[in-house]
Amino acid sequence: MHEIVVTTSDRLSFRSCRLKWLWGSKMKMDLEPKIAPLPLWLGTGVHEALACYYLLAYDLRSAEALVNFFDLYCEKTLAKYESDLGTLWDEEKELYLQNRALGEDILRNYHFWAKPLDEAISVIDTEVKFRTPVPDFKNVFYEGTIDGYGEDDEGYLILEHKTARTIETDKLILDDQCGSYLWGASKFLDVPFKKVLYNIMRKKAPRVPAPLSKGGLSVNKSIDTTYEVYEQALKDYYQTPFYPEGYEGILSHLQLKGNTFYKRESVRRSETELELLEQRIVAEISDMISPDLRIYPSASRDCSYCSFRSPCIAWCDGSDHKFILEQNFVPRKAVKV
Repeated sequence: MHEIVVTTSDRLSFRSCRLKWLWGSKMKMDLEPKIAPLPLWLGTGVHEALACYYLLAYDLRSAEALVNFFDLYCEKTLAKYESDLGTLWDEEKELYLQNRALGEDILRNYHFWAKPLDEAISVIDTEVKFRTPVPDFKNVFYEGTIDGYGEDDEGYLILEHKTARTIETDKLILDDQCGSYLWGASKFLDVPFKKVLYNIMRKKAPRVPAPLSKGGLSVNKSIDTTYEVYEQALKDYYQTPFYPEGYEGILSHLQLKGNTFYKRESVRRSETELELLEQRIVAEISDMISPDLRIYPSASRDCSYCSFRSPCIAWCDGSDHKFILEQNFVPRKAVKV
C-alpha cells in the first residue's frame, strides 16, 4: 500500500466540500490555478517574522528586529514572484505596499504589547513539523507544522499565531487545527503538551490621534487605538514625557476599554478530548480512503472565493468541467510560486 499523508487542511476541505477536496487535496488531484495568486503578504509574513523573532534570546527581541524580519520576507517573496511571473501591475504593487506597511505597524505594536507577557514563556523552537502515524491504518500519516512550542510554569505549550479582522475567542475551544496539533505533535515530539497559547492580532494597526488646528491632539473617544499608542503620540507631539491637562478622559476611556488589537488566550485539551479527537480523525480518514466514496459539491458562502468555482459550476450544469481544469489548473508541484 502506498503512503498516505493527511493534513488538517485535507480534513477541513473534505468536510466542507468533497469536490473541492478531490481537485485540490494532495491526497487526490492536488491542483491549483496556473496563474498563481499574489502571495499572502500579511498573514504569511507575520508568521515568518514571528518564527524568527521567537528564536532570538529574550533580551535581543526588539521591535526593529521583528519589523526587519517581516521586511526581509516581503522583499524575498516579491523578488521571487516578479522573477517567476513578471513585474507587478500598479494595483498589485499598491496592494503589496499597503500590506507591507500594515504588517510593519501590526508587528511593531505587537512587540511592545507582547514583550512583558513573554517573560513568562520559554520558547524552545518555532516552525516545527510533525509526522504522526494514524492508528488503525498502515502507511497513513498525519502531518502538520506548529508555529512554535515552549513552556511556562504550567508545563509545555504550543504557540499559535493568528491574524484576523476581529478578535473572537469563543470558538477556540473547537479549533480543529490546534486540537489535531496537540494530538499529533505530542506523539511525534514525545512532549506532554498541556495547552495551545494563541496570539491573536487584528489586521489593523492602532490609529494615532490626529492633531487639531487649534493645537493639541484629538480626544474623540471613538478613535480605534490603544492607551499605549495614544500616550506615545502625546509624548511625541509635546516632545516630552509630560503633557498638559485635558487628556485624562480619553486616556481613562482607553485604559478601561483595554487592548482590542491583540489577545493572548490559553486553551487546554484534556486527555479524553484528545482521545475522542483521535477517533474522529480515524473515522474521517476511513471515509476519505473508502473505495465507495461519493463525490459531490457543497455550496456555501465560501464558494465566492473558491479557486475551483468555474469547474464546479460546469460540474453542476453538466458542462465540460475537465476542459476547464485542463486549461486553468496544474499539479501543485509544477507551480513555482
